[in-house]
Amino acid sequence: MILRRLFTALAVVCVALAVLSLAIVFRGWLTSDIIKTYTWNDGARRYSELHIISQGGLLSFHHSGTTLAAGEDATIAKDRAGPSGYKVWHYSQRASPNNDSPWLHFQSSRGSAHAGVANPNGVSDNWTLEIRPLPAAMFFLALPVALFGVRYLAQRRKQHLIEAGHCPACGYDLRESPDRCPECGASSSSSAVATATALP
Repeated sequence: MILRRLFTALAVVCVALAVLSLAIVFRGWLTSDIIKTYTWNDGARRYSELHIISQGGLLSFHHSGTTLAAGEDATIAKDRAGPSGYKVWHYSQRASPNNDSPWLHFQSSRGSAHAGVANPNGVSDNWTLEIRPLPAAMFFLALPVALFGVRYLAQRRKQHLIEAGHCPACGYDLRESPDRCPECGASSSSSAVATATALP
């Protein structure tokens, strides 16, 4: 029962992700959405940018963060993040197809500068994740189907073993001891009932 509920929940999540991926693909071919976030932490002297771009069937996440050294000028970081220390910009523009990137790509780097803020003495870390939502949607749709197929075949195999007079748990011949398997100790009658009720 617990495994069945987990399987159902996983299937629902996969279908929801597939629908979301298809919606992103459809909108990405109509218009390019660009979301930019700027964050400044005054105590940690940490500045970061996250750019989310959806265009031409490609969804990109670009993050760059900078930890400024003590005494380093933070004027640019404070201006971009604003008085609250956090700012989000969103705008759309005409879509342009992007066919150069693979369906999944990730890269990261660590250096001494980036995020649009010079920091010769500080530390920067950057990463980029690119996903093509269409293959992702196909994967999310295929996953529950594959899981159902594996589960169905496993149940059919158990049913076949029971009909042939074998233990559904380990496959041992139960013709000499039909009530309980001498190999693994499983009750053949309870296993048969459980398998029969689980089958459609």
